Amino acid sequence: MKTKVKSLFFLAALGSFTLTAQTQSNELPGDTSLPSSKEELVKIAHFDAGKYSYKVEDYFAKPKTSSFQFSPNGKYFSYREKDANGKRHVYVKDTETNEVKKAIEEDDELISGYGWANNNRLIYVKDQGGNENFQLFAANLDGSNNKALTPFKDVNVGLLNGLREQPDYMIIQMNKENKQVFEPYKININTGELEKLYENKDKTET
Repeated sequence: MKTKVKSLFFLAALGSFTLTAQTQSNELPGDTSLPSSKEELVKIAHFDAGKYSYKVEDYFAKPKTSSFQFSPNGKYFSYREKDANGKRHVYVKDTETNEVKKAIEEDDELISGYGWANNNRLIYVKDQGGNENFQLFAANLDGSNNKALTPFKDVNVGLLNGLREQPDYMIIQMNKENKQVFEPYKININTGELEKLYENKDKTET
């Protein structure tokens, strides 16, 4: 037993020594010829000849554009942009033509989040008056076929998974049958057609 303890102590001491030796080394890690020299950095800095002025408000103001996302195929670029009334609409930009279209318009109910369901369709969620019963919506990238996919009263929706082999479908969860129990559904993001995948029989009593 004493021999085993001494061996462990020796290994710990060896590790400590190795770490100390590496720390005290004056050699820099990696290829030191790769980073730019101080002279090169100064030369690069001289290319910036602009004059800039900032206000305190600039640092604390919310950005006009946010929530940037690429479509799965990388052809389109989406983002949210705030208008004069503070509404943050979703726009889609064609990366080849630079054409920009409004895909989703935010109304009185705020959009809590959005994303790409496939290369041609966007999904987004919002509740009613802040009740946190989020509903799922979808719209084409040009704003057409904007549809409420889960227009059910007092029902909360959560996203579970996309289906790579079936890009027009997603797996969601809802407490549609019982407000206390969530169950998985397969939903068509174009029509809203639902298919229950599993019945949750573990009913919670209150």
